[in-house]
Amino acid sequence: MSVYDEENYPDAEKHLCKALELDESNLEAAKQLGHTYVMLGKTVEALKTYEKALDLAPLQTDVHHNLAILH
Repeated sequence: MSVYDEENYPDAEKHLCKALELDESNLEAAKQLGHTYVMLGKTVEALKTYEKALDLAPLQTDVHHNLAILH
């Protein structure tokens, strides 16, 4: 089980940021980091991260949905 699955969002943020440093094309890490930012109340960061996820995969309906909720 990961820190993300355990809802340990501060640690998840650290791990997911590192994952994206190592591989900027990691779509799942970008989506999970966006959600992590939402759970931490970091709306601006969440918006930026979801936008990055859409750059990687523009047809991700779940990301479009999450962005719509934040706007």
